[in-house]
Amino acid sequence: MADEGYIKFSFRLIDNSAPSHEEIEDLNNLRTKLWDLSIIGAIGGVSFGNVSKRRGDNEFIISASNTGSRRVLTPEDFVIIYKTDFERNLVEYSGASPPSSETLTHSAVYLALPKVSFVVHFHNKDIWQALVDLCPTTPKQYQYGTPELAKSVYDLCFKYQNYEGIIILGGHFEGIVAFAGNVERLEKIIINLLDEPKRKENCAGRNAT
Repeated sequence: MADEGYIKFSFRLIDNSAPSHEEIEDLNNLRTKLWDLSIIGAIGGVSFGNVSKRRGDNEFIISASNTGSRRVLTPEDFVIIYKTDFERNLVEYSGASPPSSETLTHSAVYLALPKVSFVVHFHNKDIWQALVDLCPTTPKQYQYGTPELAKSVYDLCFKYQNYEGIIILGGHFEGIVAFAGNVERLEKIIINLLDEPKRKENCAGRNAT
């Protein structure tokens, strides 16, 4: 995760407004649980992992850049994404801080799967090594935070169309994207991934248990 947390896209700030406490409460509670499991956090001052929630047909809320060191976030630690443009490598948002470096990847899942409401990008070496190339995996030459990675995630999501599961980021060591239609299902998928006998059941394209 040497350069995790460094933004690789251009962004356009609409205004400084943040989502409400009510909007982020379930998302923030999930993030805190994942932080406690050490699959979201920070090492050496560099953040890793992020969470998001669909806000409308083309909008979503995502944790801001460089927030991994804090166990519990505030509404000001989240941003609202209004538009992503893969071709121009551009993100339009509102908030007090820049959006997560993985914003394009989250957007790809929401665009491909209209029934997905929550997405998490987290890190775990054991899960990554066990499932890389077994679960749907992005090409190893596509680095994190790039339009190429986002397009690959979109293609994999669109191919499987089962609305929950995980995708392994082949070119992003330890990086995993998990998604589901509600926060309870997403939490269960991630907990199952931490249980070695259940890991393979949660690939995208298979039914999570």
